This record gives sequence, C-alpha cells and structure tokens, in this order.
Amino acid sequence: MCSARSTSRTKRGDQMMHFSRRWALFAGLGLAGCDDGGPTLDPDSDPDATPEAALLRDDADLDGGPDAVLDAGPASDAASPDAAVLDSTPRPADAAGDAAPADAGPTATPLAPTNAWGPAARVDDLEVPATPRDARRAGCLLHGDAAGTGARNLLLVAGGNLSTQVRATSGGRVRLVLLFRARGWSPGTASADLDTVGLDFFGGTQDEDLSFRYAADGFVGGQPEAGAVVRFDGAQVLDGWLEVPPGPFVLPLALPNSPVLPVGLESARVTGRVAADGPGFRIEQGAIAGYLTRATTFELVEQVKTQCAGDAPAGICRLIGGQLDQPTEALVDIVIGLVGGFDAQVDPVAGPGPCAPGGACDALAVCLRFTAEGVVVAGISQ
Repeated sequence: MCSARSTSRTKRGDQMMHFSRRWALFAGLGLAGCDDGGPTLDPDSDPDATPEAALLRDDADLDGGPDAVLDAGPASDAASPDAAVLDSTPRPADAAGDAAPADAGPTATPLAPTNAWGPAARVDDLEVPATPRDARRAGCLLHGDAAGTGARNLLLVAGGNLSTQVRATSGGRVRLVLLFRARGWSPGTASADLDTVGLDFFGGTQDEDLSFRYAADGFVGGQPEAGAVVRFDGAQVLDGWLEVPPGPFVLPLALPNSPVLPVGLESARVTGRVAADGPGFRIEQGAIAGYLTRATTFELVEQVKTQCAGDAPAGICRLIGGQLDQPTEALVDIVIGLVGGFDAQVDPVAGPGPCAPGGACDALAVCLRFTAEGVVVAGISQ
C-alpha cells in the first residue's frame, strides 16, 4: 500500500540520510578491492567527486574502510551513493543549498485513472551492463569483481541480447513481455508524493490486438486473489526513487531459438525512478541486482533438458547437441564456467556475501539494467 506525502521535509531528509549511510556502509564493506581496470577519475575535474561517489568507481582506494566514508560528514542529496548511482545530474536547487522543489519534473505528474489490473509498466529495454563500472553506476552494488556483468559472456556465446527481446517492433509486437504492477498507487497521486508502494512482477503475453496480459502462472496457484509470485511489500519511494527490499525474483528470459525460461535470483533488489505515465507508470534508470545460486542454476539446466527432450525441441537444443547427455551437475559447471565462475555466496540466514578466502563460492552476481513504459493491462492470459 502507499500513502500520500504527510510528513515534513525533515522526515525526507532523515530518510535520505538513512539511505545514504546504509548504501555507503554496504559498498564500503562488500565491494572493497573490485577492479576492472577502468580509467581513473580525476577528483579535481569531477564536480560530483565525494567519498560516497568514490565507492562507485572500480579504481577507488577503499582501504580506509567504511569509517572513512561515514566520518566524511552529513550526507546530502548530492553526495549520497543513491544520488550518485541513480541521478548523476546536479540539481540546481542543491547547488544553491536549498531543497529541490517537490513539484519539479516528471515525478510531479499525477497518475491517471486506471483499471483493476494497474497501474502497470512494461520493460522496454533490458541489458547486462558491459563493465563492472557500468554495473555499479547503474545501482548494482553486488559482491564479486564482475559486479553482476558475468552473464553478458553467456549472452554473447548464445548469439543474442535481451534488448531485442523486449523492444516492440514497428508493428507494436513484443516477443518477451515483462510487466510490473504497483499496488496502492492511487489515481491523482504523483510519485513524488508516495512514501511506500507494493511492487509485483510478471511475465506476460500479448493479444492479437497488441494488448498486454499478466501470465496466469505469475500468481500463486494461478489465482489473482492469492497475490503475485514475485511480490514486494513496503517498497520505499523517496522523491520518486524506488528502493525494493531484497527478496526472491523470477525473471522469464529467452534467447534466440530458445524457449522462455524462468531464471531465479536470490536476494534480488529493484531500484529506479518511477513516474506516472498516463494510466500506467514508467521506470527510468532501473536496475535488478541479485544472485543466481548453484541450486537455481541446477533447476534452470534441468528445465532446458526437459524441454529439449520433448516432441518439439527448440532450436537451441540442436545447438547444444550431445552436451545434454551429461549429468546436470556437469552442465552446471560448464554454464558457470562460461560466465567466469561463481563469484559470491548466499547464506540462507545471513544472505549474500563475498567468497570466503579459500572457500568455494556458490552464487553468481547478476546485474540487469532496464527501463519500463506505462501500459494498460487487459487482464490475465488463459
């Protein structure tokens, strides 16, 4: 559920301080030492250079530890890790030392009336960032030197990319339909006035008339009243910036000549800037960051083997050929080897963390950068 803004700017400032300190502490503890060999930024020529922004540079020296970051002084909108990741454009009011007006920009647009299935947003661009530097700047603060970009190698081997799957053709046809739904966002309310919102995620279908529908299997037991399988309650919204608490995320993905397969991510977070887009909403600078574990990779490979053993195997099955005769564990090692190996570990209780020194890793960090446009969903596919 969401609520209209009913608190003062002091509360907003306290929330931003909380976000800033938490992101800075996580990045300082978990990402120290990540280096993809990118160019070094010159702090003298970078007007946005701050101790917090340095955490987003893969070449930053973090030997000082998190205390060096947290002792740098009170966080502000311009200096927080959130601001550096999600919006690198300086705000004129910030530069003047005053808070930016709440009614400025697209976040001031009120949501138009929508139907019972909305408001909804369709992913219209999706990609794995090219470098760890790009991933961190997109908001993927993940464990592992690759910062979630290892999956890009697998896409290159498969000969495809994700953007072509989600972008509409000139005729409006979309091959891979991925939909978000915001629960509790009332018509007439702008995203700048939201405090919290519920966020659901679905695979979807498209009718002959180009209208979109949620896939029935995106609901628990196929029943809408049971709620979505991928469901986040109490996602915080701060001046339009969305931060979803970590949880399991199932992402239906497809490559050329392959069926749509559900890719399960653990400890996944969704971030981005939300704004009303007609009766739907849009997401800019969005990121999905999570971990593909050995267990979820095993399940994924098993599904590929099952589909390839059917009466009408997909084209990718012919490409794989005799490899499918191997034990699933061996195939998991082959797949993970293509992406550079596991680079993190996910504890069932403690959550994700770096690989223990000399210990075996069991998870692959995955970063996906995306945008989404507002759409109207007609209902549920049968």
